[in-house]
Parts: sequence; structure tokens; C-alpha cells
Amino acid sequence: MLRSRRWLALAAALLLQMPAQAELAAALPEQSIRSYVRAVLGADGAAYAAHTTGDPLGERRLAGAERNEELLRRLEDDPANLVIEPIRPFEFRGRPLAEQEASRLPTGAVGFYRLYFLGGNVSIVRLIRRDDGWKVDLRWGLEGKTDVESTSPPELEPSGSPQAVARRLLLALLALDPIAARSLIVSGSSEELLFLGAPSSPEPSGQLMALAMEMPLVSLQPGEFAALPDGEVAEGSSDPDRLLLLGLFGVVELPFLVRRTGGEWRAMPQPYFKVLE
Repeated sequence: MLRSRRWLALAAALLLQMPAQAELAAALPEQSIRSYVRAVLGADGAAYAAHTTGDPLGERRLAGAERNEELLRRLEDDPANLVIEPIRPFEFRGRPLAEQEASRLPTGAVGFYRLYFLGGNVSIVRLIRRDDGWKVDLRWGLEGKTDVESTSPPELEPSGSPQAVARRLLLALLALDPIAARSLIVSGSSEELLFLGAPSSPEPSGQLMALAMEMPLVSLQPGEFAALPDGEVAEGSSDPDRLLLLGLFGVVELPFLVRRTGGEWRAMPQPYFKVLE
């Protein structure tokens, strides 16, 4: 009898420690994305903050927004109105993770998703695993790329800034312009590496150029990582003369290592056409 009571007490303690089903669902990236979209449609600031990284710029986008009852109803009536597709495997410290349950991935893991809302509106979101679950990372501002919450393209950076150097380098690559590219990379580095695997002629429609002009760029911090096109992994830096920028070029993540030499910012060359194919 005493043993039975002990087992019952142990079972009760374990049940109390188990998270509720809603809490388990909230730990999954897809559920966090759905909760985020509902927060945007419902102009729900508290839910928005709970399911995002809490970027103040992102939160201000809800200021004065009105709850969209029609779109909320359509989403609740048919969850298939929001399709969530992973773009690549989860990553941790810049390396792909073997497939496993998203709720068990380590803090700092990153996911990358494409969303289709109501069969047409497309958005790209990047998620990061925090101690309290998956959060939509607002730093790239990509949540504004749908008709649900439209924003104007980002303003161009000041000339000579690290972000401007990275963007101009991408534009030079897309234009297959080695002279412009040479002026933007660290002196003495390999210009040939930049154009390794490049096409014989630029893309004629101009769509890639427009995409490059709109590309959001974020400076990664220590403890954040990005896989470089050459296969190495770089870490964000607090060094004022060295930055790791990560741009989202459509559905392609483009890292740029930039350094300040002689008072000017220059980029380290990478075989970018390996990821621009």
C-alpha cells in the first residue's frame, strides 16, 4: 500500500510538471507564426510582443492599427488560408541542425519560413529560439511585405557606411561589373573569388537589382552566426572596425564581412554566386 501511494504521489508530481498542451503548441515555430499573424490582424500589442523579438520599431507599426475582423474570421474558419513552409533546415551557430522536434532545439536556433496568406500574399519570416519559445525576429522588417501590413521600402544607407558598401557590392555583382566590385573590397583580396561561377550576362529584367535595393541588412552581434558562401561560419562582432552584416535577398540569406581600413569600409570577398544561383 505504501509503495502504491508513493507511485501515485510521483505520478501526480510529474503531471504537475508537464506543460499544458497550449504551452507545447506555443513552443513550435509554426504556432508562433500563426499567433504572430493573428496579433497583427487583431492589432493585439501584448500578443505581438509575446511572439516576436520585441523590436520597438516593429511594435510601433501596430500603433493606431485597427482590428481586422474579416481576415481574422477567415483565418479562424480555415487555417489553410495561412500556409507556412520552411525554406531551409533549422540552424544553430551557423550550421544546419539534424531534423528533430522543434520544441527540443537549443536556445539560439534559427528557422526561416515562407508564408502564403489567402492564397497570394507572400511574406518571409525569420525565427529565433528563445528560452521561452520561438519568436519572429523583427529586425529585418520582413513582416511588412504583405498586404496585411504594408510598409515602404527601407531608406538607403548613408554613402560609405558598411551597409551601403554591402549593397553596392551586391549591385556590382549582379551587374557583372568587376571595376565597381574591386573598389568595394579589401585591398589585395581576390577579385576573382567574387565572380567565381558568375553567369555570362546579367539578369535582363532588372528584378534582381530591385530586390537588391530593397534588401534589409542587419548587423549581427556576438553570439550570432552566419554561414559564409565559402563554407566557413562567421560570428557577429563588437569590434567597431569589423562587422558581420546579414541581408535577406528574397529567400536567400547573404552575409557580408566588412572591415574598416584606412578610414573606409571595405568588404571581404566571397564566392557569392554559389548562393545566388
